[in-house]
Amino acid sequence: MLKELTLLIDIQALDTQIIKAKELIEKSPDALAIHDESYVKAKEGYDAKKEELDKTKRYKKELDSALEDASSRIDKLKARSSTIKTNKEYQTHIKEIEQAESDVVHIEDEILAAMEKIEEREKALKLADAVFKKEEGNAKQKTAHINEDVKKAHIELDGLLKKRQVIANLLEGKLHDDYLNTLERMDGIAVAKVDNSICYGCFMNIPPQVYVEVMRNDKLYKCPQCGRYLYYANQSG
Repeated sequence: MLKELTLLIDIQALDTQIIKAKELIEKSPDALAIHDESYVKAKEGYDAKKEELDKTKRYKKELDSALEDASSRIDKLKARSSTIKTNKEYQTHIKEIEQAESDVVHIEDEILAAMEKIEEREKALKLADAVFKKEEGNAKQKTAHINEDVKKAHIELDGLLKKRQVIANLLEGKLHDDYLNTLERMDGIAVAKVDNSICYGCFMNIPPQVYVEVMRNDKLYKCPQCGRYLYYANQSG
């Protein structure tokens, strides 16, 4: 096989791995962000449930204070009963006591309702906490895996680039430049095998005479359709 063709095949194989490693590294922030979405959503859900519970607890605390004030007011009103002299004052006094007692009943009902809400929201918070902890664990695990993959990709990329430089140094400058241009234009594939008259870069048929010439692997040929460098698959492997 022509030396230049062998070098092109080898450098293409390395560039394919280099592109893959670079894509993994470049896409890692997006991959992390996707995993973070579930975590953030679970955290927001937990925070919302906690705020609901805390709000209800604060409201119940206010009701407890109001109940204490209302009960104290009743005690004070009842303590004043012995000091009332006229019937009119007494009737007004009774109404004040009745209103205060009504307030107590209303507050007690509100407290019971608040306690029920607290119980419900504690259960909801417990569920949200379980979801959050699960997603937090998943996020940490996935982040560790992605970071490990990125670390390995960096190490692999460093080795691949060194190997590539060795081959690039052996390629004639213009040929290497043309290869790079083709690599950029053809989405990372500048060298393609050909078999049964089909270019495996664009999967189009090449002319029979060109196919016969390519099968010898003794000259550089490009696909008439896509412009990729061609080599005969069965001979080169």
